[in-house]
Amino acid sequence: IEKDPKYALAYTGLGDAYAQMKDPDKALGSYRKALELRPDYALVYYKLGLLYEDSNPAEAIKQFEKYLESGKTPQYRDEVAAKIEALKLTLKR
Repeated sequence: IEKDPKYALAYTGLGDAYAQMKDPDKALGSYRKALELRPDYALVYYKLGLLYEDSNPAEAIKQFEKYLESGKTPQYRDEVAAKIEALKLTLKR
């Protein structure tokens, strides 16, 4: 990040590290910076969905839907669709 402060992938990696360290606020900031630099970075929407999954189901759904709408990096498409349905059920309770 010091070498190239406009490298979105570095911010995504930093967000991943913060998420693993159980620091969601810093992870969120890093992921948001990655999207600021590269709004089409679909994988970050997936990661944001995971980050919000337990704490804010409505926001998780929103992020997962952005991931699906992008049509990019489809490897998580089925998993995300299932997560969205499960999260919608929790919101109905």
